[in-house]
Amino acid sequence: MGFLTPFFHPTDSRWQGPQKALLWLSLVKSIILIAFIVLAIVEIRLWDKWSGQEYDDLEYYGDSFFLRFGVSTFPELVYTIYSLWAISASKFHPVTAISCSTIMFCLWTSGAFLMIFLAMSSELMYEMNYAWERLCYGEGGLMLAIAALYIAMMVFSGIAVHRWRAEKRKETYGLARMGSDASERA
Repeated sequence: MGFLTPFFHPTDSRWQGPQKALLWLSLVKSIILIAFIVLAIVEIRLWDKWSGQEYDDLEYYGDSFFLRFGVSTFPELVYTIYSLWAISASKFHPVTAISCSTIMFCLWTSGAFLMIFLAMSSELMYEMNYAWERLCYGEGGLMLAIAALYIAMMVFSGIAVHRWRAEKRKETYGLARMGSDASERA
């Protein structure tokens, strides 16, 4: 339970209040990401099995693989590893959270629609084409679920940024006011 404590009971003051929901949403997103990666691996293996029966040249799949998976998944893996480390070490900054949430939302949304459109417009026909399309639609649905989580994460990180900036503003103006009072007394 030691690893999960920073997610549910953060000690960092920037993540106290309702914005701490972003931390456990990160865990939910990581679980959905694992399901997405498993589904992608299953789809790749089934593609090899199903299409290898009729087609020797799989260049189409190689070209669309990076468009369908890589554009959103590879940056997501880097960000997930970083965010899990930063949250557990209490070094996750709200500005990083809102910036990365916005970027990752855009990547996952574009990847999901690309996944769905490529499955709909596939010109290769083989015996299990319908099953492959359903797998692609399932992957697109998981991608949209991750994108929806990023919308919620943007909201909570926006709350955290607002509160962090207000706290900094109080510190700055409070110190400036104390400094001006001291100079008037002298």
